[in-house]
Amino acid sequence: MVVHDRKPAKFRAGAEVTAEGDLRVKNQVTVPKAIADFTGLQPGDRLLFIVDPQNPDVMQVHRIRTSYAGVLAGLYGTPEEVRASLREEEEAWGE
Repeated sequence: MVVHDRKPAKFRAGAEVTAEGDLRVKNQVTVPKAIADFTGLQPGDRLLFIVDPQNPDVMQVHRIRTSYAGVLAGLYGTPEEVRASLREEEEAWGE
């Protein structure tokens, strides 16, 4: 399924979304509504453009995450488990 920017944004899992954007006079890119809706882009989001010099007609666009708050939550267990582990470690120092 290909969703173009002038059609309602109805998406299915695994569906490809394509749309055309414009490069304006001051090198500003307009992200089509279908792409913004599909990716959850919001005004003010920062984007990284990557171009391979061997294939300059193809570029990758990545959203630059500005907040990583919570992405590692639970990595070392629950807050209680972390505190218990720290207590055990501190107690071991006294031995």
